[in-house]
Amino acid sequence: MMTVKLILTGDSFMTRRTPGDDPVQKQFRDWFQSADVRFTNLEVTTHKGESFPAPVSGGTWAMVSI
Repeated sequence: MMTVKLILTGDSFMTRRTPGDDPVQKQFRDWFQSADVRFTNLEVTTHKGESFPAPVSGGTWAMVSI
């Protein structure tokens, strides 16, 4: 019988990059990448810097640059 490792996380609110040499970030990344299937509920919008967040016009401050 084959075993499949799943990792599911929820409400991931990532709005900035973390240093690549941060030991906690590395531990999380290694754990997350150890799964065969990975899923998270990304609670932000992604963009390439096309505009600025504007909550008064229906936008959001919860943005992460990709």
